[in-house]
Amino acid sequence: MKQLLKIFLLLTFFQVFSFSCTLCTVQTPSIHVLVKKDIIDDKTLFKIKWTFNTPFTKQTIDSYPEKFDIKFKLQEIKKSLEKYIIKNDYLTYITYDIDKKYVVKNVSSSKLQLKHNMFIYSYSFTANLNKKQNENLDIKFEDKGNFFIFNFNQDNIIDRSKSPQNIIIQYLSKTLKDITNNIKELLNDLDKSNSAISYIWLLSFSFLYGILHAIGPGHGKSLISSYFLKDDSSHIKALSMSGLIGVVHTFSAFILTLVIYYSVDTFLGSYFNNVEKIATKISAVIIIAIALYLIYKKIIKSRNNHQNSCGCSGCKTHSTDIGVILSAGIVPCAGTVTIFIYTMSLNMYFIGFLSAVFMSLGMSLIIYITALLSIKIRDKASTNTTVIKFFEYGSLAFILFLGVILLIV
Repeated sequence: MKQLLKIFLLLTFFQVFSFSCTLCTVQTPSIHVLVKKDIIDDKTLFKIKWTFNTPFTKQTIDSYPEKFDIKFKLQEIKKSLEKYIIKNDYLTYITYDIDKKYVVKNVSSSKLQLKHNMFIYSYSFTANLNKKQNENLDIKFEDKGNFFIFNFNQDNIIDRSKSPQNIIIQYLSKTLKDITNNIKELLNDLDKSNSAISYIWLLSFSFLYGILHAIGPGHGKSLISSYFLKDDSSHIKALSMSGLIGVVHTFSAFILTLVIYYSVDTFLGSYFNNVEKIATKISAVIIIAIALYLIYKKIIKSRNNHQNSCGCSGCKTHSTDIGVILSAGIVPCAGTVTIFIYTMSLNMYFIGFLSAVFMSLGMSLIIYITALLSIKIRDKASTNTTVIKFFEYGSLAFILFLGVILLIV
């Protein structure tokens, strides 16, 4: 009787058509679980992956008629799976601070894939759990309906926040927050006293913010280094392009702030919440266009046997320089947006402008150092034609790769 009941529940759970008698032999699936978590500010991002055993995967897929393609089968299986697990909190049980529970409800993304003859179901969510709460965190996976058997222990948790790279990023993030708070305090002081010392400290903190902000991930450093490795370039060009990237980066934030601050339309407000993502995609398209154009120029140059010293209009152009400046600087600076909004709320427009200028100078300094290092590396290798060729073609390939990654991620 119990066996019959189990078969009936499995058939109901997967909502398989009446002709799917093969499910009668489906075993209770064993699931290997892997958890990746990353503490960001005062929240924890969980990325969870379930890997189902091969026999269960094969039998479930075979229970569908051959006329249905694998994409349709995965869609239907995912619907049936989620219909069950969503009402049971994704079978994911999190406790912290010994007896407090976190209920999984708002999953941001989920997908079901078929890899190596195994179902892989993955989902992610962000919990309001800070670093201290993570110290006593316990995760369990349990199906009280006994449809699934989970293979999981605490060793299956990868804490990405403990990696050296993330520790550095978190330290930079905390330092930037502290500097932002210091800038706000100085702005309040200037609003009351207009002290010259406060001006000096404000501009110093703004400059330091720009430096630390540029040291972090992104901000065009990879693009700039690849761009200056591809051809001979001067220090003046490196300085001018770095300065312009900092200006574009900062003032794209200024324009964004103006639109947000003076917009009263609810739709626009929600639209600009995604402005960083939109700007990144625009930047990616520009980078891809630059890479393809430079590759085209390189092919034409090779065919015509042009030399590096050639100054014809086909080989000498500033259009790619402008493209690099725009693509590296177009993504708005969140810290600068915060400062702009704060100064506007205090009607301190000029001070906000000065602060932004010094932020852009700090950022430009790091980008300039990156460009100089690339120029030095190329100069060192200038006597080796093989290495130069590698730099020329490798840097172009990397620029194209960078653009594609930014576009699809």
